[in-house]
Amino acid sequence: MNKQTMSASRGEHKKTARRNAAKLLGILVGFELGLIMLFWLLLIVVTSASFYDSDIFIPWKPLLRIMMVASFFILSASGCYYIAYRFQLLPLKYLDDVADAAQLLAAPTDAPVSLPADLKDIEDDLNTVRVKTLESQKAAREAEQRKNDLLVYLAHDLKTPLTSVLGYLKLLEDEPDISAELISKYTGIARAKAERLEELINEFFEITRFSTKKLVLEPVKTNLSRMLTQITYEFRNCIHKRIKRW
Repeated sequence: MNKQTMSASRGEHKKTARRNAAKLLGILVGFELGLIMLFWLLLIVVTSASFYDSDIFIPWKPLLRIMMVASFFILSASGCYYIAYRFQLLPLKYLDDVADAAQLLAAPTDAPVSLPADLKDIEDDLNTVRVKTLESQKAAREAEQRKNDLLVYLAHDLKTPLTSVLGYLKLLEDEPDISAELISKYTGIARAKAERLEELINEFFEITRFSTKKLVLEPVKTNLSRMLTQITYEFRNCIHKRIKRW
């Protein structure tokens, strides 16, 4: 969240605080006016009663006034305290809701974060964080999968030249009467494949060393016809040898 967004959020919080303060004041004033009207009506009912002016009730009038005044202040204080308590409890409940939503961000799901309407801005911010976290986790899994795929391909590439080297060495071992020209040719091919194997092993070490970094594969043009011709030539002698054995 940048400074401009934080400033706008603080301004919105101040507006919300002013609205809540005005709402609280309105409720308290309404409560006090309602309480005054209730006691006023009660006073009218009591003073209009037939027993109010009787000689028996006259000594109790001062006590009645004291009781009514005391009851008014007790109800007024109790009501104001309860209203203030409810208003103070509301932000604490909001805080609990935000804390619960923040805990969900540790293992975010596809379900969005839901908060009360008064916390709409915080809900949007938490959902933004949730989406970014899910995207980061997805990107991390994809990067790990790409690395694993790359290692699998590299392992396959390591096996190919090694198979060629072993094949040519086995051919030289099984054919003692082979000409010096073919011996030189086969050993040259085996050496080239061994050098290719060394290059792949070095690449493997590079990938292992930079496994924590993002590797960018650079595609290069390959002469497919030449590659197929080379593969056919390399395995031709091995195929002929197998056919003779059959």
